[in-house]
Amino acid sequence: MHSQHLVFLAALLCACTSTPRRGGGGGGVQAPGGAGEDGAGDAGDPGEQFDPGGDAGGQGGPADDGGPGDQGDPGDQGEDDGEDAEPDPEPEPDPEPDPIPFCYQTCRTPRDCVIENAGAGFDEDNYECDDGTCRYTGCNSDRECADGQVCREAFGTPSCQLACNRPADCAANQVSPAYDEDNWACEQGGCRYLGCNNDAECEQPGRQLQCLELEGFDWSYCALACDRVADCFNPEFPQVAYDADNYACDEGICRYTGCNGDAECREQFDASYACREPPRAEDP
Repeated sequence: MHSQHLVFLAALLCACTSTPRRGGGGGGVQAPGGAGEDGAGDAGDPGEQFDPGGDAGGQGGPADDGGPGDQGDPGDQGEDDGEDAEPDPEPEPDPEPDPIPFCYQTCRTPRDCVIENAGAGFDEDNYECDDGTCRYTGCNSDRECADGQVCREAFGTPSCQLACNRPADCAANQVSPAYDEDNWACEQGGCRYLGCNNDAECEQPGRQLQCLELEGFDWSYCALACDRVADCFNPEFPQVAYDADNYACDEGICRYTGCNGDAECREQFDASYACREPPRAEDP
């Protein structure tokens, strides 16, 4: 689901960056550089072996030659050669993981979702109020984006991305090796992030990160490594929705487990926020 992709990315950035900022109705996140059987059956039984020919003709004078012995009947062919056997059933797919709850802005109408002074790409016609939760539907055209940006799909939702003529344009002003020229593509005049290429690109002073594939996407990201949950957040900058009880250290990688209730979201953001599962946009 497109909106689920965006909110999952928000948690990744919260683990790997500084204080989370309000944007995209609480669930959105700016794109980097952007604005904001084997089927063989059982073999048949082998046929019975037939006996050799019958008694040989009698020996002696010019008597009748012994007639040739009767030929034994050929063995019965196995009735089942395996071709008609039923294939083994395909294994059941793994169940989808439970959705992770995030802090979302609540609403009665799309107007409640509008972010003041955020530009034309974040006004009433860029949101849906989905079961009381704001869902960002994306920019509608290049005109809604700031100068130097274009409206292009990113992570399943159209959003304002840097305009470009070549990948080097996307890497301008980037300081991390994970966001330099070989991490971008310039497609239809807009920047598309390709992800990190290796662990070395993710290195930061005092932080352990690994370049990992992000499930559901065709790119990798710099994931915060850990030995314990305390490695997943910065205690010097308390964030009630992003502290010890919101993370797990899962096989050496920090994993955001979600908010724990409306109170966390209200304290983290404001009274209009609540802890909700991602709104589910219908597939086209």
